[in-house]
Amino acid sequence: MASNNKNILHLVESLNMGGAQKIIYQLASAVSEDGCNHSICSLLHSGPYEKVMRDEGIDLTVLNARRRSIILFPLFVYDLFFLFKRLVNIVKKKQVDILHAHLPDSSLIAIVIGWLTNTPVVLTVHNNFSLPSKRKAPLRDAVRTFVTNTVFGRADYIIAVGNDIRDSLLKSLGNKVAIKTVHNGIDYLRYANPAKFDPFQFRQSLGVSNIARLVSMVGRLEKQKGHIYLIDAVAQLKEKYPDVVVLLVGDGELKAQLVEQVQRQKVAGNILFLGNRDDIPAILGISDLFVLPSIYEGVPLVLLEAMAAALPVVATDIAGTRELIESGVDGVLVEAESPEDIARAIDNVLSDVEQSRKMSVLAQTKVRERFTLQQMVSGTEDVYKEVLNAI
Repeated sequence: MASNNKNILHLVESLNMGGAQKIIYQLASAVSEDGCNHSICSLLHSGPYEKVMRDEGIDLTVLNARRRSIILFPLFVYDLFFLFKRLVNIVKKKQVDILHAHLPDSSLIAIVIGWLTNTPVVLTVHNNFSLPSKRKAPLRDAVRTFVTNTVFGRADYIIAVGNDIRDSLLKSLGNKVAIKTVHNGIDYLRYANPAKFDPFQFRQSLGVSNIARLVSMVGRLEKQKGHIYLIDAVAQLKEKYPDVVVLLVGDGELKAQLVEQVQRQKVAGNILFLGNRDDIPAILGISDLFVLPSIYEGVPLVLLEAMAAALPVVATDIAGTRELIESGVDGVLVEAESPEDIARAIDNVLSDVEQSRKMSVLAQTKVRERFTLQQMVSGTEDVYKEVLNAI
C-alpha cells in the first residue's frame, strides 16, 4: 500500500438491497482517482450485498451487533459499549483516515467513534426523511431537528445526494458544517449498452408472452416505494390494456400484503413479483415503461438506471425525482399517492409511442452528461481531499 493512499471506512447499518448500500458498493469498487482504499463495515447484519461485495474483493466486516430495545436500558448500554469498543479497534487497526457514514443510525455511531479516535467524519444524507419536514407534525419535527443538530451538525463534512436535501440541511444547520451536493451516479454503459441477451428467451424465462407490454418497477417492498398505488393503477387500466404486465423487482416486509391486494383486485395475471435480481439491465431492456410511485426519495438510482436504458419513465412529483425529470420533456411526473394520476400517465405513454421515444432519448442524454458513476466518485473524493486538507 502506498504511503500516500487514504483509508476510507464506510459505516452502514446492514447490507440489505437499498440505494445507500449500492452507493457504498459503487464507491468501494470504482477505480479511485486519488488512491483511496475503501473498506466497509456493516453494523447490524449481513444481507444480499455481502456476496456481491465479497465477489468484488472489497474489504468487508460484518459485526452482527445486537440491537436490544432501549427499554432494557442496562443491556442496551452494554451492547452499545461493546459495539463502540469493536469499532475503535477496527479504526485503529485499519489506520482509517476518514469515517464515511450512511443512514441515520450509522451517522450517530460514526460521530461517537470519530470523537473517540480523533478521526474525521463524513456523512452522506440519502433522503429528507430524517430532516425536519414541511408537514404539520411537531413532535416528529422536534425529534428530527434534534437529530439533525446533534448528529449531523458534529460531522466534518456532509454530502447531500440532491440539492433539495442540501437546502434542507443548510436551513437546519446553517454554517455549522460544510455541506455539498454530490449527485448519485450510475455505471451508464451497463444500462445504455447492456450485455447481449435474447429478449424473447428472457421473457419466456419470466413467464410473460412476447406480445405483453411490460412495465417495470425496482424497489424494496415497503411503504415508501408506493407499490399499492401502482397496483391500484393497474386495476384501473386492466380493461383497456389487458396485455400489460408489471414486473416488480425487489423484496420486503409488505410482500404478503401486496400479494393479497393483487388477488383482491383480480390483477394477478398482470403483476409479477420477481424478488431481488441481479439482471436489472436485462429487465429494463425488455420493458416498455418504468414507473416509480415512491412517497419520498433522495435521488433514486433506479430512476437513473431506467433513464440510461432509454425507457420512458413515470415517477411521482417529489423532491428527489424533480432533480432528474423535467415533466413532459424527459419523463412524466405525477402526484404522489394518486393511482388515478399514475394510470393516466401510463395510458399516455403507452398510447403515444413517438412522444415517449423522444422523452426517453433526452432522459438518456441527461444521465450520460450529469449522473455518471465517475462524476459521483470524483465529487466524493473531492470532499475527502477538503476534509484531510483542513486537518
